[in-house]
Parts: sequence; C-alpha cells; structure tokens
Amino acid sequence: MSDGMKQGKFDYIGEYREGLAFVRNNIKEFKVGFIDEAGNVVIPLDYYGRVTVDGRERLVHFPFFSEGLTAVMNADGKFGYIDRHNNTVVPFCYDDARPFTCGLAAVKKNGRYGFINSNGEEILSLEYDWAGEFSELAPVRRGDKLGFVNKRGDIVVPFVINYKDVYLSD
Repeated sequence: MSDGMKQGKFDYIGEYREGLAFVRNNIKEFKVGFIDEAGNVVIPLDYYGRVTVDGRERLVHFPFFSEGLTAVMNADGKFGYIDRHNNTVVPFCYDDARPFTCGLAAVKKNGRYGFINSNGEEILSLEYDWAGEFSELAPVRRGDKLGFVNKRGDIVVPFVINYKDVYLSD
C-alpha cells in the first residue's frame, strides 16, 4: 500500500474489480475516485458518491468497473461513464446508472429507464419505471409489474409479476 493509504487518506475502500477499487475521502464531502492494487490513485477523487438534487439524495450504488467502464456522478448529480484512464466515454446526462453487463447498461433519464451500449447509444428506449442488469434477459418494471426483456427489446416474460412480491433494489 502507498503512504497515502497508510496515513488514512480514505475512509472507505471498495472491493477490487478489474484491478481498481472505489475510494471515498470522507463521509461529509463524499468525493470518490479509484485506486490500483498498489494503492495508487489512478482516477482522482473528482467525482461524488452522494449529491442532493431537488431535495432528494442521489447515491452511486454500483461503485465498480464492469466491462472496462464505471458509472460516476458529477457535482450536479448526473451520471456518466468513464474508462480506467478517466476518459469520459458516456456523457454525464443520466439520473441513475447501473453497471454494464452483456454489453448494455440500464440508465435513468427524466424518470424513465432504458439501456445504452458502451458508446452511449440508446439500444432499448427509456420507457420503463425501473430496469436491472442483463444476464440473458433483464428485469424491467412498468407500473407495479415486472417483466423481462432480451437485448432486442422483445418482452420475453410478460409484465405479470407484482414487483412488491420480489426483492429488487430501486
């Protein structure tokens, strides 16, 4: 570990994924970045783990790299995606962002979820009340019903499952 780590530079260090770990400076400021396995800061703590927007708190729920990208949040509470070299790959325009799985990530904008690819192109339209991560299918919600879609956007499992009967994080 680097001297900065030994001196307690961070109050939180996440798990390593794809060789990098999420770090937070302190609970009050909640500025975040990433370190490598030697403890060196490779993505500066220029991002935020928590921001209040219109009286509502936004949090980074998935602070790890997946498929070479991670969702981070700016001071305005908007999410975008960066690569491991801190290059912005997908602009900061989303209200929520999930990890990439199977080449797609669920994102939220204007209260609706859909899916983008790693170039930021909308692949499945922003039409759902909630969306999870892809495996072969992805869970999506309309109203109080869950269904599952494939990567083409076809509804494979109809919207018949009451989401309150299933544990899913919102």
